[in-house]
Amino acid sequence: MRSEEQSKADVQGDVRGLTPSIMKTALIFHPIYLRHETGPHHPERASRLQAILRKLKKTGLIEIGRAHV
Repeated sequence: MRSEEQSKADVQGDVRGLTPSIMKTALIFHPIYLRHETGPHHPERASRLQAILRKLKKTGLIEIGRAHV
């Protein structure tokens, strides 16, 4: 059973002692992924991936064509 302190930490965004400000997420992409044919309603369809990439670029979360190491 989770303690009240653990539950509060979850609400505040703490994950295993890390705060969101120092957590990182990787996005792996290659243009060949757009050729993966799954059908018009599948979540892995090219149009959905393109929309996600456009939104991430528009919000400044990624720069398409630039690798970050």
